[in-house]
Amino acid sequence: MFLASAVFRNLYMESKHRLTIFKSQVLHTNNPNMYREKLKEAFEMKTRPITALLFLILLLMAACGPAEYDARHPMAEQATFRFADPELEISLIASEPDIISPVDMAWAPDGSLYVVEMTGYPITENHGKVKKLTDPDGDGHYTLESIFADNLNFPASAMYYKGGLLVADAPDILYLYDSDGDGVADKKEVFITGFEPGNQQFRANSLQWGRDNWIYGANGRAGGTLRFSDDTTQVSIASRDFKINPRNTQIKAISGLSQFGLAMDNWGNRFISVNNRFARQVMLEQPHLSRNPALTKDAIFDTYKDEHDRRVWTLLTNAMRFNRDPIGYFTSLSGLEAYRGNLLGPAYEGSLFAGESVQAAVIRRHMEKDGAVFRATDMEKDAEFLTSTDDWFHPVNFSNGPDGALYLVDFYRRFVEHPEWAYDEKEEGIDWNQGQNHGRIWRIARKANPLEPEEMRPNFNEVDISTLVGQLESGAGWRRDMAQQLLVEGQKKEAAGELEKMLDATSAYARVHAYWTLDGLGLLTTKHIVQALGDKNNEVVLQGIELAKKHASISDEILEKMISLANSRDGDLRFKAILALGDSKDRYVQDGLISSATQYADKWTQTAILSSVAQWPLRFAQEMLAVHAGSKNCDEKLNFFRQIGDLMAYSEDKNINRWVRTVINKTSKTDCSGWALVVGYMTAMEELSKPTPKLDDKIFAYAVENLRQIPESPIALLGTELLRYTSSENTYQEVMDILINTQNLDLQIVAIQMFSNLKDPKYTKRLFENIQTLDPKARKALIVSARNSTAASHSLLNAIQEETVQVSEISEELRYALLYHDVADVSEKAETLLSGSVNADRDALVKRYESAIKNLAVDLESGAAVFNTNCTLCHSINGKGGNLGPDLTNIGSRSDEILLTSILDPSRMVSWELKLQVITTKSGKVYSGMVSAETITSITIKQSDGKEHSILKENIKKRSHIEQSIMPEGYERIIDEKSMANLIAYLRNPV
Repeated sequence: MFLASAVFRNLYMESKHRLTIFKSQVLHTNNPNMYREKLKEAFEMKTRPITALLFLILLLMAACGPAEYDARHPMAEQATFRFADPELEISLIASEPDIISPVDMAWAPDGSLYVVEMTGYPITENHGKVKKLTDPDGDGHYTLESIFADNLNFPASAMYYKGGLLVADAPDILYLYDSDGDGVADKKEVFITGFEPGNQQFRANSLQWGRDNWIYGANGRAGGTLRFSDDTTQVSIASRDFKINPRNTQIKAISGLSQFGLAMDNWGNRFISVNNRFARQVMLEQPHLSRNPALTKDAIFDTYKDEHDRRVWTLLTNAMRFNRDPIGYFTSLSGLEAYRGNLLGPAYEGSLFAGESVQAAVIRRHMEKDGAVFRATDMEKDAEFLTSTDDWFHPVNFSNGPDGALYLVDFYRRFVEHPEWAYDEKEEGIDWNQGQNHGRIWRIARKANPLEPEEMRPNFNEVDISTLVGQLESGAGWRRDMAQQLLVEGQKKEAAGELEKMLDATSAYARVHAYWTLDGLGLLTTKHIVQALGDKNNEVVLQGIELAKKHASISDEILEKMISLANSRDGDLRFKAILALGDSKDRYVQDGLISSATQYADKWTQTAILSSVAQWPLRFAQEMLAVHAGSKNCDEKLNFFRQIGDLMAYSEDKNINRWVRTVINKTSKTDCSGWALVVGYMTAMEELSKPTPKLDDKIFAYAVENLRQIPESPIALLGTELLRYTSSENTYQEVMDILINTQNLDLQIVAIQMFSNLKDPKYTKRLFENIQTLDPKARKALIVSARNSTAASHSLLNAIQEETVQVSEISEELRYALLYHDVADVSEKAETLLSGSVNADRDALVKRYESAIKNLAVDLESGAAVFNTNCTLCHSINGKGGNLGPDLTNIGSRSDEILLTSILDPSRMVSWELKLQVITTKSGKVYSGMVSAETITSITIKQSDGKEHSILKENIKKRSHIEQSIMPEGYERIIDEKSMANLIAYLRNPV
């Protein structure tokens, strides 16, 4: 009986497996030929009639059942995968029931695989696990050995550390250790604590051993104040990522704010990402920013050549979504990883990978070096690296394997979205846990690339020191990293001789790892640094620069090499060397930096210089002006000299104020460099609430003369900015007359800014009295200028009251800037004029529009006109338009209800990065918009017109977080039902 039962069970399982594949191939397609072929195949199973019968019964049951997608067997899911490169293949290494809801993976030195499970996602606590899997025969298939740890909260990441694991499980990083070898962690300690838990998608993650022997991690966009469990020293990581040195219990906040995924390439370049931005390169670290806080905007570089290069070539056409994000563009990126193996082929070396977890796609971008920066290149061209038609496929993380392959963590369950981002009415009745007992890990490599078992499964615990050092030459980045980690963790100083030999290895990777391993063992010498700085490979030289910067006692020989590199023709060598020299006060170093600044005008050389001369800005400014005295080439150095002036404003050198006055009084009326420096200095001093030097009337006369004679020139615009520092009433009246009568748009806008910064309201009052005569762009600039001063705010509100400015012209960010103004008279008047300007019942409004547009005839040309008038400032379609908000090229797949809600009720569900903030400075200026960057010293606000403003935190008087979208409400005032129908038709067919 038992035997019969077993046979029947096997037949049943085979039938069910056939059905799973059949459903994956047929039931979700419209191909009747395939359906007939599979039925014929079932009837022709003559040797297994019972199997055929069971298959047909199950098929009939499936056909009568629900039409929604079901979980596929791993083999059936595998059949849905499509590679852009046909020479690649994917194979399963682990799946349910051994693992479920996996979000990360980590190998131990003995070849064991630890899988992090967030089973309770999205809301059930204490269901997280870490499982230990093994591959006894080295065939690449892992099976469950034990539950290493359970009852975790929402664990997001794990890495091997000192015989155990570090697991990120906010608010803690836990140290888990198995002391008795039974595969279960019997030691559980809090290693680091203080992370903000927050949403499960916004938690600390991506723990990894760095090239410099620190442990790195991603903030997750949650933040926190960190400390070791046995220490009271706290470190804030607000808007920054973090790194940990466990050997001396140091925690550092580092530049960048990565959401889920943090990538470091073979040379230690660090890349971050958020859900809708693939890869951003970290350019300046916290010490560089602390030297010159004004460089906030240069800390992070977007690697895209084109801001609109965010297209996702997904195979899904009808995926169930709970938010308004359009299919076909980055919306749910996670698991950013730099490929550091050798089994995909040379073309993939240095590529970055991320999962588009909602759109069932793996994104790959090749990173091409361009001087100091990398630029992401889409190599697949109208395709993605890997796609699937299975909407349960959720690639959420990646790992470089010990064998040199790329490994993919597949969350595989019904939903990966979080209910927090779902419409309330859409969320009702949803079983967010559906399919939570599934999960897969896949291996990706080139076809026909067999490996020996020991290549698939390492066992570093059983090798000697010589063999371990030899792994630094491996083509697999995991092996190099693990060898270095084990040598440094164990302080294997006896490896010194072998490491010395490795410094002459053919592989540049091996040389890099050897240098940093020697450093981690405390064995690095000046001789080593000199050798690295003279390496034939520029990437190794860059490591030498980092090592020289790290070690305070720099010899004359090293210093000479560093100054030479600061004047190198290679942009990256130059950039990194200049940054590394920034802490030196040596006169010889100063001469070298001045030489570099005068030879090279590229942006990143200038950025590095502006960070590194912060301790001696006066001498630097004097030298630079001496070189460029009398220069009439305004374009080349204009912004650089403004930034030099900006830098000087932060200095406490009392000689600077007097020198600036001397400079401007001696500068000719056509010397752009001198004027730009003074404008930058005066503007920054005013923003810092510091006293500005009194300028001679001669300068203001020059400025007015330039306005009359060469109004289109950059120097005329610079002079206009300086005019607000005059005390001459006649000069103001003269400039006002020029402004009102000029046809020069640039001049109009600069002059508007100048007058709006004045405290006397009579000038802004006159501007608003003449607003009907201004160019539309100048009119908008005048309205926006209301944030510059209390006087300008009053003038705008008076103009609204008098109806010379319409409420519909006030952007949402400006409205909130006025409503949250620090001056009571302004905020109270704004409350009266603006708070009731839109329909309060947005839900009823959406329903009214939805009902009204159903049967209206539409006109695409009229719809395009509505879009161009109201939407292109922030949104783009087909590569044309603004980039503040999401690209809308493919948003037409959304329902009328979702489209109308997006337009008429944009704050019903607003994403984190589009929320408004209002900041009032001590000087009285008000900035409103979304935060595009934040460091320990400053915040950068991006406004709806695309302009960015960096504000020092020490100058902030008030900061308000608004639970509103930067996209305004109130479009019903300017887009009626007919126009809305045309707009939606255009969004569906943007031709």
